[in-house]
Amino acid sequence: MEIPEGSKAQQNLQNSLKSAHRAKNLVQQILAFSRQGKQERKPLDIRPIVKEGLKFLRASLPATIGIRQEIEKDLGVIEADPTQVYQVLMNLCTNAAHAMDKEGGVLEISLGNADMKEGISTSLAGIEPGPYLRLRVSDTGHGIPSELLPRIFDPYFTTKEVGKGLVWDWRL
Repeated sequence: MEIPEGSKAQQNLQNSLKSAHRAKNLVQQILAFSRQGKQERKPLDIRPIVKEGLKFLRASLPATIGIRQEIEKDLGVIEADPTQVYQVLMNLCTNAAHAMDKEGGVLEISLGNADMKEGISTSLAGIEPGPYLRLRVSDTGHGIPSELLPRIFDPYFTTKEVGKGLVWDWRL
């Protein structure tokens, strides 16, 4: 309350408060999953969640990793749990950063509209044709060995040593 309005210190405190609220939500998410509880899905504009997550990442990633973002405007609203969206973004970006840990590189995040047409790819994936949002995370890291690709969405699957990285289960 004694910090001047609009100062850098006030901005830092506001960011800390937002992160604390996000951490609280993540703990609730973990508890809900462990109890197999229902998630809180609601109409949501995910642009602010993605932007906030990228600010947090920029502060926590080494300077050898650059971040490029391409976030379209006027994306509309989806029905989702905001904590799960944040969790998915952070998990994907953290894994991408680990892939670039030694050499550095570029982390690219894009968010935009996608129209899924009816066809073989939608029927094989069990996706209803129609409008969607596409969140894409890519990196210039070492990649995933082809023999591990079938397992990447298995809950708790990791190739990391014990004590390295975080593993989250996520389902939208």
